[in-house]
Amino acid sequence: MAIYPVDARGLIGIQALAANRSGINLGSGLNPPWQNFDTMDTLARRTSGRAFYNTNDIKGAVRAAIEDSRVTYLLGYYPTHGQWDGKFREIKVKVDRPGLQLHYRRGYLAMPADASTEAQRKASLSAAVWGPLDPTSVGVTVQAQAIPGGAPDSATLLLVEVDPKDITLQPRNDRWVGSIDFLFAQLDAAGQDLHHDSNILNMNLTRPSYEKFVQVGLGLKQNIRIAPGTYQVRVVVRDGTSSALGAVSVPVNKVPAGPAR
Repeated sequence: MAIYPVDARGLIGIQALAANRSGINLGSGLNPPWQNFDTMDTLARRTSGRAFYNTNDIKGAVRAAIEDSRVTYLLGYYPTHGQWDGKFREIKVKVDRPGLQLHYRRGYLAMPADASTEAQRKASLSAAVWGPLDPTSVGVTVQAQAIPGGAPDSATLLLVEVDPKDITLQPRNDRWVGSIDFLFAQLDAAGQDLHHDSNILNMNLTRPSYEKFVQVGLGLKQNIRIAPGTYQVRVVVRDGTSSALGAVSVPVNKVPAGPAR
């Protein structure tokens, strides 16, 4: 998240700045303006934003922040230092074209990723099932088809596709590892859980498999038996590394009949 702090005090006179820098007390409750400026600069610089202060053009500052986010490049990399000691690690981005100004995150804290407990994993999945809105941190597409030979309201095949850019796989030796949680909850018209199935997909990919995953994504087929009284099936996907969530609600009465493909 890029932060663009804007000082709403507007233009600050030169005399006030000079007096503060000289140590003159301008009155109780007044903080030296440049201290606020330093804080704003640091916050903006570390998050790839820009700081705006000592100006009356507040609308122009907001407009400049919006323009900055209109066109961006997304760069990513996986650290290979293996030293997750909580220290700040600097990031540098360089370009070979003169006259450009770069705005990017200046670094990160190398904090170790504590694996979530089983209770935390279940709690986050349950929250996504009964939440009023579908979480969208993980892109999910679901197609529902009636299984041939079964009643349309009793046997259903769910085809789940997951956006690969929203799944975090970490390099480990010569493999890319991670996991994805799937939860299929059958809810009645009042939102009560009638039945649910879960599945955990552990991923341990070679480089060719990882490259294919990045290009085409991930597809999962799940057969479910629809419980009597089911109004909708809530499909929840959770990235095991980042705990990011995605969910889609499938109305049961709109499951098409016909052969599954």
